[in-house]
Amino acid sequence: MQGECGRILGALTALLAAEAEAVRHGALSELAALASRKAELVGALPAAAGAGDLCRIRAAAEANGQLLAAALRGVEAARARLAAIRRAGTRLETYDRAGRARAVSFTTGTVERRA
Repeated sequence: MQGECGRILGALTALLAAEAEAVRHGALSELAALASRKAELVGALPAAAGAGDLCRIRAAAEANGQLLAAALRGVEAARARLAAIRRAGTRLETYDRAGRARAVSFTTGTVERRA
């Protein structure tokens, strides 16, 4: 039983390290497969698993959670920046003399031809 527990804990530790590397390298498409395997391993953990081992697994999982949260913040910041770049050609955000934010929109002009 102890050998099986050690094998599962080792596999879970390796999986959490692979998950951290995937997040660091931006391979977010790999996370779904890793998550399902992680759920299998956690479900297979025997109740006799040592508290110290479980604390190390928990710490690694929490560190991965922080990495994922940081990656999500980065993606959200990139989306906001891209949206600002797209708006740059049609709208300008500036301030008036009183310090109030103002938006100036650029309308697409049409050329009128007269004979």
